[in-house]
Amino acid sequence: MTATRSIPSASVFIAFLNRFPRLVAAGLLVVGTGTARAQDQASYGELAGELLCGGLEEIVVGLTNLNDGTLPHEAKALRKELGRFRNRLDLFAFAYPTGPGKDKFLKLREDVDKGYERMGNFKDLFDTQRIDLAEYDPGKDKWSKGVRPEALVYPDPARVSDRRKKVLKWRDKFVEPEQLAAYQAYICAPDLKQFHERLAKDLSRFYWGGDEGIMPRGDLSGIDNFRALAAELLDRSIVSYPAVLELRHLEGEVAVQFHDFRKRARSVVKIADDIDILPKKSAKADDLHELMDDIDDGYGDVNDIIVDLELAVESGNEAKAAKLRAEIATEWETLREWQTKNRVEQQMTEYAALLRSLIRPRP
Repeated sequence: MTATRSIPSASVFIAFLNRFPRLVAAGLLVVGTGTARAQDQASYGELAGELLCGGLEEIVVGLTNLNDGTLPHEAKALRKELGRFRNRLDLFAFAYPTGPGKDKFLKLREDVDKGYERMGNFKDLFDTQRIDLAEYDPGKDKWSKGVRPEALVYPDPARVSDRRKKVLKWRDKFVEPEQLAAYQAYICAPDLKQFHERLAKDLSRFYWGGDEGIMPRGDLSGIDNFRALAAELLDRSIVSYPAVLELRHLEGEVAVQFHDFRKRARSVVKIADDIDILPKKSAKADDLHELMDDIDDGYGDVNDIIVDLELAVESGNEAKAAKLRAEIATEWETLREWQTKNRVEQQMTEYAALLRSLIRPRP
């Protein structure tokens, strides 16, 4: 299978991108100017404007590269950008009004989530092969080690085609110009003065949602609210950690428990990557952040094998499934030993305490 480079529905994208500057000029959109206050001085709403406005435009530009010849590995970077945008939506849910009319936040979040899921299913067809893809360095006119993109073979072209069609169907609906303009105007106009209440069930349980939802506090700066959120997520991870270590046979609902722990750890990492919640020049803070990043990576590596197992079961390949189950058991045991050696539970406790020590309520 080789990729073609025709771009369908180009007029749809051009219509939105041409319209974007006019919306800015009319005052319907607010874009970052580089003069915003430093993150440590910004309010929750100000951070929302800085980190969300413009992100949707970048994603739409990336979507122009998806076509009926796109291969799973070619969607990885765009899916990552879409995930980053979704995470930021989750973080700033309380900066956006629920009305009038239908809640645009929930509609946008639903649309983005659908695309993220479909692109993930598509991308999994590359990830489960566990191939190191070679990269070209134009400066050195040299390829890195690995399989070159043109030599990459997908063993099930029909499955690739089916999942790509689902991605493109979502894309074509998502980029309708009027809808995009409304979404862009909405996310570029966060409320700078108040929080808007939302039901916990409508929020990501890996950020503000869950059985016991939490809200930002009016007496905290934007950054301090995210320090408090990250500390709460660490507390929740600590509570679930002993049970996660006891998990075996990582399939079905057990695999969901496993992946949920990883998602919560990843949420802490992404908050710190996007927002300056850590003190500058602190070796301890850097080490704790790196630990959570390593946890995310370690659990992610095992999860890639779990996804491969799901595909093998779906295909009825019992021999491959048996081999993958044995591999998962071995890798999970290695990861459990690494966590014990690195005192993960204790270090998560220290990380939460460090973040709370930085919070300074405002009068």
